[in-house]
Amino acid sequence: MPAKPSCPQCGKSFEEEIQVQRHLDQPRTKCHQRPTAFADAAELLEQFAGPSHILRQQHRHFQGRFRHDSLQPDPEYFPDGRTRSVQRDALVTDYYPGAARVVHQHGTKFMDAFDQDRFAKTHNTENLYYPFVDHPEWELADFLVTSDLSMAAIDRFLSLPLIRQLHLSFQSANQLRGLVEILPSPPPWKCQHVDTSPHQTKTVTRLFYRDTVECLQTLLHNPLFTDSIDFSPYRVFTTAQRLVRVYSEWMSGDIAWRMQDKIEATVGGGCVLGVILSSDKTHVTNQSGGKVSHPLLMSLANIRSEVRMKVSHHAFVPVAFLPVVDFIHNNQRMKSVLSDCLYHQCLDIVVKPLKIAARIGIMLSDPLGNSRYCYTPLASCIVDTPEACLIACVRGKTSPVTLADYSKFGDPFRHQSRTKAITLNCIESIDVDPNNLVDYFEACGEHRLNGVALPFWRDWSLSDPAYFLTPEILHTFFRFSYDHDLAWCIRAVSPAEIDFRFSILQPITNHQHFATGITKLKQVTGRTQRDLQRYLIAVIAGAAPAGLCRKISAALEGFHTHKQCIINAGARCGEKGQLIEHWEIPKLELMQSVAPSIPLVGPPIHWTADTTERAHIDVVKNPAAVTNNVDFESQICRNLDRHEKCRTFSLALHLRKNEVGSQSTDDNADLDSENNPQHEQDVDSDVEPLEPDELVLGVAPRRVHNYFTSSAKPSTVFPPRSFISGPVAFHLGFHPAVGSMGISDVAEKYGLPDLHPALVHYFCCNHDDRPLAVGGQRYDRTDVPLPFQRLQVWHKVCLQQMAYHDPTAILPAQTLNASPPATGWPRGRYDAALVNVDRSMVWPHSGLKGSAVLIELGYMTLIHMKVILSVRYASSSDPFLREDCKMLVHGRDFDEVTGMRVVRRVTRACGTPTGDVIPLSQLRALAPLVPKFGGKANARLTAQTSSYYSNQFYLNHHFDKELYYALCS
Repeated sequence: MPAKPSCPQCGKSFEEEIQVQRHLDQPRTKCHQRPTAFADAAELLEQFAGPSHILRQQHRHFQGRFRHDSLQPDPEYFPDGRTRSVQRDALVTDYYPGAARVVHQHGTKFMDAFDQDRFAKTHNTENLYYPFVDHPEWELADFLVTSDLSMAAIDRFLSLPLIRQLHLSFQSANQLRGLVEILPSPPPWKCQHVDTSPHQTKTVTRLFYRDTVECLQTLLHNPLFTDSIDFSPYRVFTTAQRLVRVYSEWMSGDIAWRMQDKIEATVGGGCVLGVILSSDKTHVTNQSGGKVSHPLLMSLANIRSEVRMKVSHHAFVPVAFLPVVDFIHNNQRMKSVLSDCLYHQCLDIVVKPLKIAARIGIMLSDPLGNSRYCYTPLASCIVDTPEACLIACVRGKTSPVTLADYSKFGDPFRHQSRTKAITLNCIESIDVDPNNLVDYFEACGEHRLNGVALPFWRDWSLSDPAYFLTPEILHTFFRFSYDHDLAWCIRAVSPAEIDFRFSILQPITNHQHFATGITKLKQVTGRTQRDLQRYLIAVIAGAAPAGLCRKISAALEGFHTHKQCIINAGARCGEKGQLIEHWEIPKLELMQSVAPSIPLVGPPIHWTADTTERAHIDVVKNPAAVTNNVDFESQICRNLDRHEKCRTFSLALHLRKNEVGSQSTDDNADLDSENNPQHEQDVDSDVEPLEPDELVLGVAPRRVHNYFTSSAKPSTVFPPRSFISGPVAFHLGFHPAVGSMGISDVAEKYGLPDLHPALVHYFCCNHDDRPLAVGGQRYDRTDVPLPFQRLQVWHKVCLQQMAYHDPTAILPAQTLNASPPATGWPRGRYDAALVNVDRSMVWPHSGLKGSAVLIELGYMTLIHMKVILSVRYASSSDPFLREDCKMLVHGRDFDEVTGMRVVRRVTRACGTPTGDVIPLSQLRALAPLVPKFGGKANARLTAQTSSYYSNQFYLNHHFDKELYYALCS
């Protein structure tokens, strides 16, 4: 294994080379390397009063005082002026030369708002928790404010005799909110009346919004994102020859690189900050009034997706509530046009500071206080298909990213991109006055435009709707599959039959089971849609036409080849059952743009609306629940302001207490360093990064338990409860389900009449270190005594693996069951597993090589777990973990319709199931089997017995992406 990169000053080890550079850039460390000094930078920044007050003459002054040549690559880092390369294990990363240069290190930081507050002296000298008395009182206040309790409920709580005995500094909800209001403030909310003349609305049109540049600076200041922000575009390759490109983040795509090229042509050393916007209407009240809110969220594409997409990190901040009003007009279609124009008019107001910064730049500070000259282009709009058409200024049944209309949605190729220039030229070519609404809308019909004359992105530099309208996974893929693919399958198989098939699938731990079927599902989330897709192909196999199965399982190219089979089967029908013979589906055309978008903006999974849809609960629904539904948007803004103040104050308290603790540690370290020079490095290596959940929410973060680390620790029990075998970590419960039981009793309880000869066969054959083969002739010697008489029994085992494409990413553990018959499970609960019987084949990259004749070639075998046993030789300290495979199945057939491997139960000549004892360490993964139902499923099957009574199964490689990679790569 290659050595980890380390700091040349202190020798501390890091996972990646870029982390070493960040460590050297820390201004407070002894390893800090000062960058090249820049002339007059401090004097220059004094002329910028704030992030949103940018004047054109200041920009000219900047260009005059801050010369272009002062931002050229530092010879220390770029000796020949070429792109800087960093080796990360097997990957090679090229960073854009000279990008995102630090102007100076005296910018603002997160704690500045805390230190410059009017009560800063009190915080630092008297009471850190002011205006609250102490930490317990602050925790209580934080809970009451952020728990979404109504003011009446808080008053009732504070009036309890027990609470009054605490003598709190606040006695009512009003007093509590008054104390919260004096905490350091986030970017404030503003309200503006939007002029819609000459058209009238039924209510006043009010826009609630915040300064977007200030919100962007808040994201950049967040210390929790310190190690998760990329400031320079980069390109990642698999080898030094740079033949295969890797796209992981927006900054690794071509668009970010091109933007940097344009910035370098104006002012060298600029920093690209990709802005992400997300908006979607959401219902505030469903029963009374039907009130609707239209929140606008903003995030930063430079923040790595694994951090940005986690809701608890609050990387998507609310910046506006767009007005939802009814226009007064006698034409309903014109009301929609006016609403579309109002949408762009309001966005134009909200993003104005960002557009100015994208055009002339702005000085912003990172979490460490390093100031960079930044440009803010629009990187992505995470919206559903109708809102994407609204942003692109096109009508319904028109592609927002290409020039295809509804008549071309079924074409098997991608049409020309609908670029910014094309759309603006079409708008300019219309000679009708936009205030003449009806005539202007009719004139727009020739170009398939929606009647918006002033798109908000028209003057946004470096931004093009052909690129920032990124593929949205939740609606484009999962919603499309649920609305269309699933509907076709239900019509082809029949609702009753498909419900029954889903209901009798054996449940798998930690995965959703559809006990009542799928046709009556309501409020279906993205997670549920994913769970449906796991089984859909295998469930409909045999009942649906073969062409339909091929279409569902094939890629987009295969769909266009077999799409006529769906119509021939009568599966594509309207709501009233009429046959539809066309393919005018907008999401179908949008799929043509997914693959071309990956080299430009990165993987589409980064642009899913899962996070933003979930954020609507915290941003809209929960705050609205504690309002009186009168002027609810202003009350929501006040509620969000209080929540953000509490969250910010809590984080500042943790950081300040951490600073005090680290200063005490540093003082002690200085005294010990003379006697122990290694002490400083040891203390530094134990420091862990801050966790947002732990700091802000006050609870330990929900992490994936790492059994690989647990297995490395010495075990004091036998057999060890956690251990590693090859690429898999195993974990057993500390207490077995059966602590001690005789062999004959185990055989009777678990229905294993041949357990004793199977154990004899195992111990007689297992004399070397080779993996044990499954099946074949058994070594049957009843006169051979066993060195033990009693067994320990477990009913569950957890298997944990690394990600297929990222060996450093640890996947959640998967529980496999091996339980005897019990209430609700008359035949027991036995999960299937893949077993490796050839050590030269390394899972998961070996897949199922040789699986056509598994027993003869012996690469990978499928088994049903019957019971997990443990024994220990009296003469040896090595533990032995055993698993009895009562139902052995192996795959010899490949189903051409589903693309899955068909496995059959194997029996001996006498008709009894084949079973063997094998080491638990040979297990590699869960094998999700789906019974082969045929044309009609057996009505006597249940979810608890379908696996026991079925003889043929599909090996469902669509169950999760890791298994798909292993079996299909």
